[in-house]
Amino acid sequence: MRNYYDYDDALKAAGAEVLDFVRDGDYQGNWMAYVRYNGQLGFVSGFYGSCEACDVMMEFSCDGDPERLVEIGRDYMDPLMTHEEACNTIKSWFDNHEATKLLAKYAPPVGNC
Repeated sequence: MRNYYDYDDALKAAGAEVLDFVRDGDYQGNWMAYVRYNGQLGFVSGFYGSCEACDVMMEFSCDGDPERLVEIGRDYMDPLMTHEEACNTIKSWFDNHEATKLLAKYAPPVGNC
């Protein structure tokens, strides 16, 4: 069993079904997930870092309060992003290769980013 939590754990703790989850970056970067939450499908994203000061999940893994995990997950899903909003979000990412593939996978019939 692992001794750390990741952003998909927070999303699940908040009640989301995580259908897909990707990271773009190395020791720091961005992540994106495609989720079902409260009966809706959508995208959520955030960033991660290499220390407790710049990565909320590293900080959480040190204290491990289950209620805080739910709170972290809910904060990311209010509101869910549409496909178009998610496409606009990744434009500012330094590395967006994995998120681009995720968005292509779940693109609406009218097209991709």
